[in-house]
Amino acid sequence: MTEIIQFLQKSVEVGNFGFNLTTASALLTIVLSTYQMWGVTQQIKTINRKRSAEMIIMPLFVFGFYYLYIALLYGLYAGRLAVVYNGLSTFFYLAMLMAAWRYQKMKPIDYLTLSLFSLMIPMMIMIPDKKSAYMSCAAVMLLGMLIQLIYVIVKKKKGVLETKLIDAYIVTNSSWLIYGILTRDWAFQISSAVGLSLLIPLSILLRKYKDS
Repeated sequence: MTEIIQFLQKSVEVGNFGFNLTTASALLTIVLSTYQMWGVTQQIKTINRKRSAEMIIMPLFVFGFYYLYIALLYGLYAGRLAVVYNGLSTFFYLAMLMAAWRYQKMKPIDYLTLSLFSLMIPMMIMIPDKKSAYMSCAAVMLLGMLIQLIYVIVKKKKGVLETKLIDAYIVTNSSWLIYGILTRDWAFQISSAVGLSLLIPLSILLRKYKDS
């Protein structure tokens, strides 16, 4: 309990709390992180309702699970309460992965990514420059987003990919971009901007193929 109180006292949000853009951005980010968690639950419901994981690139969601865990670690290190809260989404990702693997048999690439991406955890802990470590992890997830986008373009269908989840990503990435600008955190600025450039066209395509 003492450690939690100390973290809260030292966090950027508490230290700058007041009627200012930093506080407003942090509060908005927390609200939108909750929206993202809701989006993940909608994807879980769609998977279970259709009893399928068609068109879902599993390595992307495996990475999402580890990435959010890394965000949790980064938030704790950097003293950013909003980032820590967002990192709690990792548990929602775990539930989504378990739902998807009920209907999509695990492939060698899934086992490989589970093993490789787990290395991000010790990497984040051991590398002194946390921002560079975080950015390296973010780059891999952005690559996963690109692969998912290309997959949808090639297949010309959405499968069980939930538009609400992608829209939640767009909204939350936008808030992280603003948050990164206001807190002068270049890692968030770059990863969020690139993420939006991939998520927006993906959302458009999912609506185009919604009846496929």
